[in-house]
Amino acid sequence: MISDDLGQDLHDRSTRGETLSAEEQLQLERWYEAQDKLESHMLALTPDEKAVANLQSQIEGALTPLISLTNRIQ
Repeated sequence: MISDDLGQDLHDRSTRGETLSAEEQLQLERWYEAQDKLESHMLALTPDEKAVANLQSQIEGALTPLISLTNRIQ
């Protein structure tokens, strides 16, 4: 598991349109998953809500490269 500082840095860079390496992108996705698990645990979500949260996480993970590509095209 990566540190919160690194995860936050990768998230910041990604959301600003900076292209991440494949390794950095994988680290970011794993950090997102860890954050989602912590949040789910804190909120004590039901299984159906967990499925929705997992899908949302996957959507966000798919959007990150699309945002980067869009920014490069612009």
